Order: sequence, then structure tokens, then C-alpha cells
Amino acid sequence: MWKRDKKHGKNGEFKFKNKDRYVGSWKDGKMDGKGYFPTGFNDYISGVYYYANGDVYDGDFKENNKTGYGTFSASTGEIYKGEILETSRNGIGTLHFTNGDIYKGAFIMDRREGHGKYIWKSGGVYDGQWFNDKMHGEGVFINTQGK
Repeated sequence: MWKRDKKHGKNGEFKFKNKDRYVGSWKDGKMDGKGYFPTGFNDYISGVYYYANGDVYDGDFKENNKTGYGTFSASTGEIYKGEILETSRNGIGTLHFTNGDIYKGAFIMDRREGHGKYIWKSGGVYDGQWFNDKMHGEGVFINTQGK
């Protein structure tokens, strides 16, 4: 469906130059809401985008951006599940690192910012403030012996 020379409405389809395809909702010419990307097996999975490098995004779209709530699985093994704003981790989420460590807390523009909890695979825990992706400000650190 079109509105004022722009894709608008549900069940629109677009084929990208790199042969990716999007089928789903559009608003003012931009992907918006739930949509579908092909998996390569002639079927569609709701809200999933497969990158050529092996990364996968499963979540919401708004105005051509990954925005809302989603899961981003990097080909490296790192997994983020939480709030997304314009393709960036932004809001509350959980990040699983490839080494087994976990961060649960606030993000601003892909950086840990505000209150968060970092859990090392070894058992240590930091629960406190973060600034510019680093522990900063008040917080409590508990080592592997629980101290």
C-alpha cells in the first residue's frame, strides 16, 4: 500500500540490493512495527534480520531502525537482550559476553551507563554505577570468596 508516494501500511515488500528482503509493516516509507526477513529456506520469521556476517537481530522496528525490544546475537557469541533505540543498546538490558561474564543494567548508546550489575564467570560481582562503559561512582564489589 502507498500513501503520498511512500510505502505505508501492512504487508509491504522490499528487496534490498544485497538480496535481503523485508515483508511487513511500513509507515511513511520506513519499516515500522513487525516485519519478516527471509531465512534462506523460503520461510519467514517474525521480526528477524540476518546480517551477511552471521549476526542476527530479532525484535521491533520503527522508522527503518531497530527500536523497541529485541535480541541481538553477534556471530562472535555475544548476546544482548533488552531495549533498543535506533539500532543501539539503549535502556535496560542484559549482555552475555563470549567469556561467560554477564552485565545486567542500563545502557546509553551502546555503553553501560547508570546502574548495573556485572557478574564475572569466576563468581565475582560488581553492583553499582557505570559511566562511559566503565565502573564509576558508588558500587559494591564482592570477590569470588564472597567478600
